[in-house]
Amino acid sequence: MLNQQKGEWGLGFQLSLSAEAPRFLHGGADEGFRAELVCGFDGTGAIIMTNSDNGSALAHEVIQSIANAYHWPRMGPKIRAAVSLGTAELQKYAGVYDAGPFGNANIRVQDDHLVTSSALATDLDLYPASVEQFFPLTSDVPDVWFSRDDKGEVVVVRMGALSAKKVR
Repeated sequence: MLNQQKGEWGLGFQLSLSAEAPRFLHGGADEGFRAELVCGFDGTGAIIMTNSDNGSALAHEVIQSIANAYHWPRMGPKIRAAVSLGTAELQKYAGVYDAGPFGNANIRVQDDHLVTSSALATDLDLYPASVEQFFPLTSDVPDVWFSRDDKGEVVVVRMGALSAKKVR
C-alpha cells in the first residue's frame, strides 16, 4: 500500500518520499467531520480528528505543532513575512475568477489581506508576500500567484496547478 503506484500516491495513501523525511498521509471527511493522518516511515506520526466541516485547517495546524515539538524534519511551521499593500492595491485583485470545471472563485479584500472562497475552499485568507504572490497561513495550501496583462490589470490567478481567469 505504501509503494508508489501513480504520481504521489500508493494504494490509498498520499506519499511524500523525500530522502530526509519519507511519509505517508491520508485525509478523511464526512458531513461535519474531518480527519488527517501523517506517519513517517521512522514510526513517528499523528492522527487528528475534528468535528467541523472546516476542521482540516485546524488539523494541519495541530500536526505542525506536534511536528515542531518533536522536531520532525520538514513538517514545522513556515515562517513567512507579509508585505504591506494598501487597500487600493489590494482592490485590484478583488473579483470573480473562472476556474473552469471547479466553478468560480471569489476574491475580496478584508483589512490588510485578501480572502477567497469557492466550492473548493471557504474563506481562505491570503497575505501578500509581494505584489504578485500571496500566501495562506494554512501550510497544506500552495501560494497564490497573480498575473497582469499589458495594461497592468490583474487577469489570472494560479494556485499550484489550478489556474483561473478574472471575469469581473
